[in-house]
Amino acid sequence: MTSADLQTVNLDGKYYVRWAFSIQPKQPIEFRSIRVEDVSGPQRVLMINDVAPQLQDGKWTGSGGMIELTPTGLPWVFNEQESLRVFQFTITEMDGRTYVLQQSVPYSKAAKAAVRKLAQVSH
Repeated sequence: MTSADLQTVNLDGKYYVRWAFSIQPKQPIEFRSIRVEDVSGPQRVLMINDVAPQLQDGKWTGSGGMIELTPTGLPWVFNEQESLRVFQFTITEMDGRTYVLQQSVPYSKAAKAAVRKLAQVSH
């Protein structure tokens, strides 16, 4: 796991966010599928289901869908406490072997405030 980042996207003057993930295997490998789920809350949320993953320069990258930067679209960003997001990666190799990994991403109050500031800009 090399990264799990929240990216901001300005689309027609309105800000959105999306999760971007990357995996760089230590040894050359071919993947049959990569599934990424947000398991932070009581219900799993599917972020990516790549059934034909391709490596570029030895690394897989994938992005989730666009999320509105609003209290409804991304409620955890709009609370004042620190937050921890947890992502589960289900990786299947071509021979059928499957690995399940979890990656935690902490968000400080300051980081969340910076994201919220973008939401104010877009309104």
